[in-house]
Amino acid sequence: MQILDITIPLNERTPVWKGDKGVLVKQVLQISRGADFNVTHIEMGTHAGTHIDSPYHISDDGAAVDAIPLDTLIGEVSVLSIPELFNEISIDALQTAGFQPDTKRLLLKTRNSRFWRDDPYSFRTDFVAVNRSAATFLIQQGVELVGIDYFSISPLSDLKSPHEIL
Repeated sequence: MQILDITIPLNERTPVWKGDKGVLVKQVLQISRGADFNVTHIEMGTHAGTHIDSPYHISDDGAAVDAIPLDTLIGEVSVLSIPELFNEISIDALQTAGFQPDTKRLLLKTRNSRFWRDDPYSFRTDFVAVNRSAATFLIQQGVELVGIDYFSISPLSDLKSPHEIL
């Protein structure tokens, strides 16, 4: 199995959600300044950069990230390229892109990917995300893991519903 790293760079210029504190990377000990070791502190929110939303993100009773089995996160994945004409990922968008019913892990590649190439240090609000009907469809199809190429699986117009469904 080939392993591909699709994480975005994480540094002090990485954009974050409005209201979140940015990423802080600070070297606190340096050998060149007399310390025995080089030590760096990193401070950031759990939604900085590439991340996973656990059930706890949307429910006080949900499982936290450390309770998600690694088998859920690692393995074969289907990558679905959503055509640029879609501003939102609907059932039609999934079917047009060739969604296969036996999919367990799904990565959605959208025009959002260009944001990381063209302007990686700005937070965009015009990102493509999954609407509630598509989220319900994916669950009904048995999909266990869904990833997307931007900060949220849900559109700004309906941040909560797709999160709750997925």
